[in-house]
Amino acid sequence: MKIVLNRLQKQNSISVKIAGLSFAVGTLDFLLYLVTGEEYFIGLGIGILVLAFFINVVLFLIVMANFLLGDVPFKEALFTTYVLLLNIPIAMFYCYVALQFL
Repeated sequence: MKIVLNRLQKQNSISVKIAGLSFAVGTLDFLLYLVTGEEYFIGLGIGILVLAFFINVVLFLIVMANFLLGDVPFKEALFTTYVLLLNIPIAMFYCYVALQFL
């Protein structure tokens, strides 16, 4: 069964979209910092990181609660969880690279 974004349940679809948005905003901030070298973007990136962390934790808990209550199939919950957790190593990589330039 191939999971397609428009076939996901509403809360999972929203979670995947928000995870993608937080990835896009974080990547844009990271690239702007690399291009300009302005330390302002490090502060902005930390703010984005903290905000995205709390939002993604809440979404993760909602997805897990829905799965444990039996409202969401296993593959769908697994896919949504994977997309939410995929931002963690990417954010760690961005932090590592950005801190090398300080």
